[in-house]
Amino acid sequence: MRSRMGEERLTGLALLNTHRDIDIDVEKIIDRFAACKKRSIKLLL
Repeated sequence: MRSRMGEERLTGLALLNTHRDIDIDVEKIIDRFAACKKRSIKLLL
């Protein structure tokens, strides 16, 4: 799996690990991800 990860994703994961004290709003991340590309399946929780 690691060989398939892009540089940007690895950098993001490293930053998340380094800055664990920062609170992350999961809802905002899901909304941002859902708005990135037009998908044939709607992302719902």
